[in-house]
Amino acid sequence: MDRVIASGDAAAIAEMGALLFQVGRGGQSLPGYEGMAFDVFDFYAMQMIACQRGLACGEGSVMLDDICLTGMQCTFADFPALLWHNVEEDGEAHQLEQAMKKMRGLLEG
Repeated sequence: MDRVIASGDAAAIAEMGALLFQVGRGGQSLPGYEGMAFDVFDFYAMQMIACQRGLACGEGSVMLDDICLTGMQCTFADFPALLWHNVEEDGEAHQLEQAMKKMRGLLEG
């Protein structure tokens, strides 16, 4: 995790989000980050941050193509627009906003 934070690499940040989600689902803790719980909103936040830092998240990107093919949500121009639409529709925008603050804080040290 510390290497990903130091690198600032957008693709690594996106991967770290997926790994944190798996660790959280497994009820485990990340070495050096014991006591921190990670959930799906933290995963989404890391994906959003990766997009903001240059990961391809728009039309024609692997990320959006995968979402289109697996989730049948093919009408959005980019991942952030899709995600905000879904969390607002589900009344979960606050959870995503809190996760964004948490994960930015973690990445900024």
